[in-house]
Parts: sequence; structure tokens; C-alpha cells
Amino acid sequence: MEELRELKLKMRSVISQSRQAVPKSMKRMNKKRPKEMSSKQRERPEVANKIVRRDPRFDEACGSFDEKIFDGDYYFLNDVRKREVQVLQNRLKKEKDPKEKAVIEGLIKRLKDQERELIKRKEDRELEDKVRKQALEATGKPFINKSQVKAAKLVDQFKTLKKAGKLDKYLEKKRKKNTSIERKKTPFS
Repeated sequence: MEELRELKLKMRSVISQSRQAVPKSMKRMNKKRPKEMSSKQRERPEVANKIVRRDPRFDEACGSFDEKIFDGDYYFLNDVRKREVQVLQNRLKKEKDPKEKAVIEGLIKRLKDQERELIKRKEDRELEDKVRKQALEATGKPFINKSQVKAAKLVDQFKTLKKAGKLDKYLEKKRKKNTSIERKKTPFS
């Protein structure tokens, strides 16, 4: 028994000596922290003064978007688009590869659609200005509703159709469309 006690004392002294031998750098400030730093974690340098880039086209601080001003500033693009259409049409005449022809035709169609859309927007804007002037003369206030603009567009559309002699055909198509919609809405008896 005594031998066992001596052995225990010896072990305690060895353990206490090994505890004292641990350098301070290996000691933990908190018992839940690891004894060594993980080799998988890397120190990341702190980024100071991060540069924030912003696009002035979409930034409210740079003002709001005005379509009239934009169209005025970039009006030269319409001329560029027209020249591009002519160049593409010349290329289309010379091209022999059917795949390349299809690509060029698609480009021409896209450019012509853009031009048509631009003309339509311009006409809509002019019509809206006209309605606004009429409202100003009538009520003394330049404010208009969307419904007023929509009604003015319909009147203008009917006038152009009547001049072209296509009004009856348009109204017939509209009637057919409305009757088919009504048929779909009515339940079966």
C-alpha cells in the first residue's frame, strides 16, 4: 500500500512539474478557447476606406430620368441606327451563307423595331402635351389623368384609321374579339 501511495505522490509531482513547464504563451485566457491557433484559419487583412462605386445612371443623387432630355442628348443615335441599317442591308445582299443571312435579317428587324418604337414614343409624348395644353386652357391646371391620355390616343387612332379607310375592318375585328371573350366567360348550360 505504501508503495502505491509513494507512486501516487511521485506522479503528482511529475504532473505539477509539467504544468509549471508550460510557457505563458500556451496558456489560455478562457478555458473554452483552444490551446493552439488553428492552422486552417488565416488572418485576413482589414480593408480600410473601402471605395464605393456608384452608377450615375441609376443613382437618385444625380437627378431623375427625363425622357425628353435623354432623347435630345442622344438624338445622333437615330442617324447612326439608320446608317447601320443601310450597311446591314448591303451586307445582306452580298451574303451567301443562310445562317449569316438570318442573323443579319434579325439585326435589321431589331433596328427597325427600335426606330418604330422611338417614333411611337415621340407621337405619344406630343399627344400627351396636346392634352395637357387643352386641360390648361379648360381648367387652368396642367394636370391630366391617364384616362384622358388614353381617350385622346383612341380618338387619334380612330382618325388615322378613318383616313386610311381601315376603320370598318378594325371595328369588325374588335367586335369578333369581344364576342369570343364573352363566349369564354359564359358558363355552359
